[in-house]
Amino acid sequence: MMKQGVIIAGFATCGKSVLGRKYKNVIDLESSNYKHINDLENVPVEMRKGTKREINQEWPENYYRAINDAINKYDVVLVQLKPEHLDYFDKSDIKYSIAYPNINVWKEVERKCARRDFRKNLLC
Repeated sequence: MMKQGVIIAGFATCGKSVLGRKYKNVIDLESSNYKHINDLENVPVEMRKGTKREINQEWPENYYRAINDAINKYDVVLVQLKPEHLDYFDKSDIKYSIAYPNINVWKEVERKCARRDFRKNLLC
C-alpha cells in the first residue's frame, strides 16, 4: 500500500503558506491558483490572496485533482478550510484534520485579514 500524506484544512491566516515554505515535504495548495484564471501571474501568490478575479470553469474539480495528486507526493498537504471541501473529503472518504486559530488570538487574525483586504484594493 502506498503511503498517503495528511491533509490539513486550515483557516485563513493560520500559517499554511509559512509552513509550506518551511518544510520540503509539505505543500500549501493555495486554492486561488485553481479557483481563478491566473491573470495576475506576475503578482506573488501572497499578494493575490483576497483579490477578485474571474473564476476558472474547472473549479473546484481541478483543486480536488491537485489535492489527490499531492497526497501521494507529500507528507502534509495544506488546503483551504471551506465547508464544500470538507464535504468532498467526507464523500470521497478522504481523512483530514482542521486547523483554526485559538480564540485568544482572534484580534491578530482580524488584523491579518484586514491587511489582505488592503492588498486587494491595491491590485484592483
